[in-house]
Amino acid sequence: MPLDDARVNDPRVVVDVRDWAARVAALPSAGALPTRTIIVPSEAVAHGLRRELIRQGREDVLLGARFADARTLSLEVLEGADIAVRTGEESLRAVRVRAALRSTRGLKYFVALESTHGWDAAFARTLQELEEAGLSPNDLDAANDPRASDVAAIWRSVLDAAGPSWTRGRCLRGAAGALARDPTLWSEEGHTLALVDGHETAALAGFLNVIPRRELVVQIARPARTGHAERMRRLFGGAAASALGAASGGARA
Repeated sequence: MPLDDARVNDPRVVVDVRDWAARVAALPSAGALPTRTIIVPSEAVAHGLRRELIRQGREDVLLGARFADARTLSLEVLEGADIAVRTGEESLRAVRVRAALRSTRGLKYFVALESTHGWDAAFARTLQELEEAGLSPNDLDAANDPRASDVAAIWRSVLDAAGPSWTRGRCLRGAAGALARDPTLWSEEGHTLALVDGHETAALAGFLNVIPRRELVVQIARPARTGHAERMRRLFGGAAASALGAASGGARA
């Protein structure tokens, strides 16, 4: 669960790349070579921020600044925790699901589906969405529903077969757990800036919420809606939702 602690205190709202670049430049820094980490969704976004900082005459900020995506950072945390993983499991999921539908014992609802066209791909998508939502097979077992229990059993079979081959969602969730247990696994020095807009997955939000010395910038979504602020609250806590609400001047239901 997100906490309204020092990691998420006083988040700032941005409208466009100019505001975002200004927040990058305003990150606290110290030392002869200040270090900053900026979490970006892609290299294209990183390039845009670098270009905007130069346009604003803040080339100095680029010295010691690292632009990286959350997946890369999560893999570094896992490596520091001595958890060996391989990425790219998404491309193998349908094949593993097909095998699990054939081999998993004790299914009560999803039976004799291994030869039915499309079920393997549907299950693969479902498992990926569940992982991105920050859930595990144990969470499905707790639902006390035969269909959920079947999905949990198939999911466990898929995970057992995958071994160290992990999806992005599983990497984020695993890194969040490791970092929550041992914050020293975060090797980046200085402050970290993360832009969020409320559309992040729970797995990504969970990882961002445990990064030490992390500051949030909240991007306004238009039109503003009550549901958006509530999702922001669930993902990143009340401070982020309040900042969004104040900047939006209220929201429509």
